Amino acid sequence: MKKVFFQIAIVGALIVCPSSSLAQDTVDPTFGTNGKVMEVLSDQGGARFDTLLVHDDDKVIAIGSARLAEPVTNNDNYRVITMYRYLKDGSRDISFGDDGVTVADHICEDWDACEEAIFGLGDEDVVGAHFQSDGKIVLALTAWRNYTTFGVARFDSDGILDTAFGGHPGFGYGGDGVYAENSAIQSDDKILVVGRRVSNPDPHKVAVTRFTTDGLLDMTFGTANGTVLTNTHPGTGSYSGDSGNDVAVQSDGKIIVAGTTAIQGCGDNNESFFTRGLLERLNSDGTFDTSFGSDGVVKYTAASVFDAKPWDLSTTYPCSESTLKSVAVQSDGKIVVMGTGVNAPFSVFLARFNTNGGIDTSFGYEGVIALYDDYSYKTYDHLNTVFTNNGQDLNVENMKLLKDGYIALSGNYYTGSDYDNKHFMTLLFTKDGQFIRTFGNEGIITTNVDFPDDFLYGGATAFDLAEQTNGKILLGGYADGYDNPSHGVLVRLPLLNVASPSIIMYLLN
Repeated sequence: MKKVFFQIAIVGALIVCPSSSLAQDTVDPTFGTNGKVMEVLSDQGGARFDTLLVHDDDKVIAIGSARLAEPVTNNDNYRVITMYRYLKDGSRDISFGDDGVTVADHICEDWDACEEAIFGLGDEDVVGAHFQSDGKIVLALTAWRNYTTFGVARFDSDGILDTAFGGHPGFGYGGDGVYAENSAIQSDDKILVVGRRVSNPDPHKVAVTRFTTDGLLDMTFGTANGTVLTNTHPGTGSYSGDSGNDVAVQSDGKIIVAGTTAIQGCGDNNESFFTRGLLERLNSDGTFDTSFGSDGVVKYTAASVFDAKPWDLSTTYPCSESTLKSVAVQSDGKIVVMGTGVNAPFSVFLARFNTNGGIDTSFGYEGVIALYDDYSYKTYDHLNTVFTNNGQDLNVENMKLLKDGYIALSGNYYTGSDYDNKHFMTLLFTKDGQFIRTFGNEGIITTNVDFPDDFLYGGATAFDLAEQTNGKILLGGYADGYDNPSHGVLVRLPLLNVASPSIIMYLLN
């Protein structure tokens, strides 16, 4: 395999990830059992950890969901919320909840009550978790029971439901018709939930809802029962709408929303829809901050950076799409986003924006760094500006800023051409958008989640990551099997000595 070296500053930041060298199993063996913790609530399976919280004393709460048998006929199952807390060594903290675990059916504790509840026995998922200033745990939730609905719940620091919270004991109802995607907490302990409002055949809208510290809709926010609804495109039909995927709060209280906008104007006769990344900034009262971007809105695609030499995508990928999945605010106020490509040669990208919404060209290459790979190991041909797109191995779920300024991503990586053999994956970048190839193996750490011998392995995905005070990285997600129930999985990586970022990148031919 031939290696070609380029200066990052000259060539830019489209980086090829070589799949063939990623046979790893990087864990901290002092944590859990061989570096891993696996949990399943019942033989119904469906267990997963969606988000992680780390206490100041390095205890970690792994929060997600699992399936239980429907309690009357036992012929069906439904999804419930789970929270497990672990000590620093990965053992269960039995002082939390019931022997280290809390289970909640959207604050419905018995069948009769659930029948009449807002959510009832619908499929439930956690989309965000936060500590309030007093140590209480707030969850943002979404569920489906004949329609979409969402809300927030609160637990005491020991995992017991706080029945003083919300309009229903322990639960604050947000409304129906909204797919909640993520959440944030303000410095005053108010809770923001972001997603998309679905009202077919009308366009989808970004929905941002704020709850008071006590779990009630904050009527001082927006104009629709504590909710701001926005659609930045004047088209008609649900395919021309917008979606909010993540939300962050600036130090001045302004609110950054990252998501997707769908625009018509691609393909034959410009009739097809394609997506662009969407950034919005709201004032603390929910109005648009018109000093940001164009009247509070920025639309962005990473493909635009590569539509000129040496990467001309305009002919081979005329309808390249982007969506923004995660957003975070750096200590200097600059805004970092993580996004993914569709019908594009890159799997994932990072971009950074100045405080006024303009792209920060000092980050990566002209403001963006993109990763590209495919399982057949065919790669970008620099000389002929030809991309291959034979299947993407790289799937990124989340982005977090670490204490030292590094940008970390989690997700999964397919090994070889077997799409059922997925491993936990972690990537690391400097705060200025350089891919750190001294991290792990060629810049990627993969972790194989081993099952017991009688468990037929399917795959695994790390949905979230968190950092302990000593800098060790925790990954939370799930591992699946063909013939056995899926498990929630918590992994800790060893403390890694990351050298200064390499000034070279590899393009493998």
